[in-house]
Amino acid sequence: MNAKWMSTILIFTGLLAGSTAYAQAPAPVPAPAPAPAAEPAPPPSVVKIGNENKRTVGTVVDTDTGDLACYLTLKDGKGSEFIEAGKAEFCTQKPPLKGKEVRLTYKLETLPASSCNGDPKCTKTETIPFVIEVKVLN
Repeated sequence: MNAKWMSTILIFTGLLAGSTAYAQAPAPVPAPAPAPAAEPAPPPSVVKIGNENKRTVGTVVDTDTGDLACYLTLKDGKGSEFIEAGKAEFCTQKPPLKGKEVRLTYKLETLPASSCNGDPKCTKTETIPFVIEVKVLN
């Protein structure tokens, strides 16, 4: 062997013999994909307003304008009718609510008592669950 090759082999052998072995770092593990967002739970079909349980979903069967409110006649999913008092504008809104499936939002409101029979001089009041929002679902 010639001297050039011999020194190359000795250098290479020396590097192997005296070198420190380094482990290769493993490839980074990709972060797990975020979990898909859970669907929000549907709003309840019955809510407690004051001391009463009120249905929140129904199909409007009829509307009737009263002295102080719009009276909404609705049917729930089981076919039972119920009547709720709400803002007067619900009876006159365009397009009309009749035949629409709706979600009701309530608030306790103080109104002249039903025993006043529309008499503006009557000072009796009552606090009732009152429909303040109607959202059409279909």
